[in-house]
Formats: sequence, C-alpha cells, structure tokens
Amino acid sequence: KEDPRFRDVSAAVPGSINLSLSDDELARLVGSPGGWTKTPETIVLDYGGPNVAKPLHVGHLRSAIIGEALKRILRAAGDVVVADIHLGDWGLQMGQRISELELRQPELSYFAPGAAAPFPSAPPISLADLEEMYPAASAACKEDPARADLARKATKALQDGKPGYRALWRHFVDLSVEALKRDYADLGVDFDLWKGEADVDPLIPGMIADLEAKGLVELSDGARIVRVAEEGDRKEIPPIILVNSEGAVGYHATDIA
Repeated sequence: KEDPRFRDVSAAVPGSINLSLSDDELARLVGSPGGWTKTPETIVLDYGGPNVAKPLHVGHLRSAIIGEALKRILRAAGDVVVADIHLGDWGLQMGQRISELELRQPELSYFAPGAAAPFPSAPPISLADLEEMYPAASAACKEDPARADLARKATKALQDGKPGYRALWRHFVDLSVEALKRDYADLGVDFDLWKGEADVDPLIPGMIADLEAKGLVELSDGARIVRVAEEGDRKEIPPIILVNSEGAVGYHATDIA
C-alpha cells in the first residue's frame, strides 16, 4: 500500500487480492520505451466457443470480450495474434439434430439408403428451424433412452463419414457461422479463423494411439477413458472420455487433439 505505483491495494472475499496501478504509473509504462517494448511473438488466442445451431447467450460474453481485449492489447504491443473461435460442431448435439431431422423429414435425400453426393446445395431447413430443433431433440433424448440411442448412433455415423450426414452437418455449420458473424460483429468481436472441433478429427486416431502406447487409456463400460484424478483432490474428478461406448468422440477428445 505504501508503493506509489499502486492506486489501490485491497483483499476481497473469498480471497482475491486486487492491485490497481496509479494513473501516473500507467502513463509511465505506456510512454516509456522500456515499459512497452517486448520481443514480438506469434500468439494463438482461442476464444468464443459457441455451439453450432445454438444462439449465443450471456455466458458467451465473457470469453468473447476478454479474448478480444487480449487480442487488441497484444497487437498493440507488437505481437502477431491469430484469433480462433473454436466452434462446438462435432459432438452429440450434432447427432441429436440430425436424428431429429430424420424423424421429422425421413423423405429427404440425405437419409436414403446408400445416399451419396451430390446433395442439394441449399439447406433443407432455416436457422430458426435449426435453433428450434436442438432443445426439442435434447429434451426427447433425456426422456427416452431409445431416442438417445438414435442420437448417439447418428453422431457415430457422422464422425465415420456417412455422406448424407456430412452434407447436413455442412449445412448446419454454414447456417450457424453466417448468423454468428453478424452477432459477433455487433459486439465488435472478430476472428481470423473459424475452426471447429471437426477440424481436428483427423488428428484424433493418432492422439489416442499415442495415449494408449503410454498406458494411459483404459476400457470402462465399453468406453475408452483416461483417469485424471489425483490423490489429494478435494472432490471427485471424473475421467476423460476419449471415445464413448458407441465409438464416437466428444469435446474431451477434440480439445486434447
């Protein structure tokens, strides 16, 4: 508190220590060559994290605004910053939507036995339809085990490359990205890359093989998991599920990849 570089020093419940620099010190740092100069680096910032076919909500503001602020500060400091949105586009929610659409419109060409490209270039539904489908599908899966099984199987088929499902997935992503770009622009937030979980899918088999070679993977009820709990943990820490019992991967595997 006696250091003139700080305007305020305080402790706050439940244990944060807040240090606020004085205006004079901030001005000195920004104006001084020694206070602002650094060796330029190339930095990747992963922030945003929206899910495909779900509207943004207030919970997305934190990472968007903090990430955008960091990007601007680092660029002002002379760094090369690559901003990536990290879309949630590859897990169970995609299987829920695909299976929901198949139940509603089984006559669509995407669901025909042995269906192969080319598929229609225009999506069979609107963004509003897509946003309505997810809560309906999610609720149905929670209530009916058979319905949940359909979603898991659709997720696995999508990740295995079923042509009709891949074409629908592309429609879902394109519809969502178009809307997300408008919403983020309203917030003054923009990204250099629009990569999603699906972009690392080719890396997952090698990653899992590497983890297996290190003896870190074990089978549990048909799933392949990695236990991460440590002695002394204050609460129970569940394992990472690399591959579920259907053979599909979720965000644990894509995040590591």
